Amino acid sequence: MLRKGLIESLLPILVELVRYVNSEVDIEAIKQQYGFVEHAVFKVVLMDYDFKEELGEVYLRAKDKLYFLKEPPEVVHYELIVTPQSLAWVILGYKKNDKGVRVPISITDAVFMGKVKVRGYGSLIKIIQLYQSVFANAEVMDRIRSKYSSLLDVFALMFRDADRKFNEIAEQLRLANMRLKGYSRSLKK
Repeated sequence: MLRKGLIESLLPILVELVRYVNSEVDIEAIKQQYGFVEHAVFKVVLMDYDFKEELGEVYLRAKDKLYFLKEPPEVVHYELIVTPQSLAWVILGYKKNDKGVRVPISITDAVFMGKVKVRGYGSLIKIIQLYQSVFANAEVMDRIRSKYSSLLDVFALMFRDADRKFNEIAEQLRLANMRLKGYSRSLKK
């Protein structure tokens, strides 16, 4: 039920994003600038919080514009793998820390944090720059943010408790490891 609700909530955002990209971004120029293949196919994969279960996927073909594909194609050239939370961060352009302070985040930041994964033909840097050229487009992102900001805020905060729990567990493991090192040193004496 949660899975279906997530997809149903995110699909209009993705459709609007593609619509605005088609009206504001010169796809041909981006294709030439970043050297991706003619009629490239992009796969956007929505994953659960820890990237273990796929929640859904969308396929797009880049010609003169981006087109949704009804069926999975034989060849996928580029993949953008996101969670609802990381997609919201990238669209909003920020994430909130534990104190509620907005911290700027780009798709490049999210990739290097391990919160977004990209795959495809060519250099990883060029692929990230390709996605950044879309997500950094102020006209497109401002329209999406103004229309969907409240829903995106929900997705952006959805797993904040999981982050906090992960950090608490990581700290407990670090302390346990320190105690073990201290214990092993005392045995050596």
